[in-house]
Amino acid sequence: MARLDLLVQRRVTFSHIKQLHAFLLTSGLFLSHSHLRRQFLEHCALSPWASLDHALSTFLSIPHPTTGDYNSILRGLAASPSPVSALSFYAGFVSSSPPRPDALSLSFTLKACARCSSLPFSLQLHSHLVRFGFSPDTILMTTLIDAYAKCGRIDNARNVFDEMPCRDITTWNVLLSGSVLYGHPHLALHLFRQLCGVSSSVSPNETPDSSTVIAAIAACSQLGTIANGEEVHSFARASQLDSQIIVRMH
Repeated sequence: MARLDLLVQRRVTFSHIKQLHAFLLTSGLFLSHSHLRRQFLEHCALSPWASLDHALSTFLSIPHPTTGDYNSILRGLAASPSPVSALSFYAGFVSSSPPRPDALSLSFTLKACARCSSLPFSLQLHSHLVRFGFSPDTILMTTLIDAYAKCGRIDNARNVFDEMPCRDITTWNVLLSGSVLYGHPHLALHLFRQLCGVSSSVSPNETPDSSTVIAAIAACSQLGTIANGEEVHSFARASQLDSQIIVRMH
């Protein structure tokens, strides 16, 4: 079985993929070993040498797909040139439940929402996060913030942020950069000052990093205020982040 796992993961031609698929079907392994099937679907859906269409047709042949099977296709669709396809696929997943979507299902679909800026679906997924009990999941809620921000709904993103019981620096940075990108530099600077004020008394997970400073500098650039820029630069030097920023900006 270990050798089969390796074979599924190898970079082979699409012709080899079809031969492997035929072997898995005739041997009965495709239906009896969900882990192997999930790997096969995922590599078909994601690898440039395979085929997302083949992964989809293969998925449709599974009598009782698992959540992992759905996730393999969702991941491929979310990363594809047409991420909106992931949204319709997720809708079908939810309507056919069980199985029920898990954290990965929601994560992949939220990323698709962010890529195609779908506010209605972001709102729907927000309700699913609450219904399925994923509200305490920092990573998922951060992904939701990113989706709202990329839909241009900084107000929704801020509400999610404020309601989170636990955040990390990625959460702060996503809202900071989203605020700058969608024309809310004052909010970005407010968040930056708030973060700098609490970081000394909060967990190391909320310590500002170079991405934080770059977003704050971008906010200062939008506002055109030298004093704010000097404030951010002073913080960067005191936190020994200025050298990292110079490297990243070049």
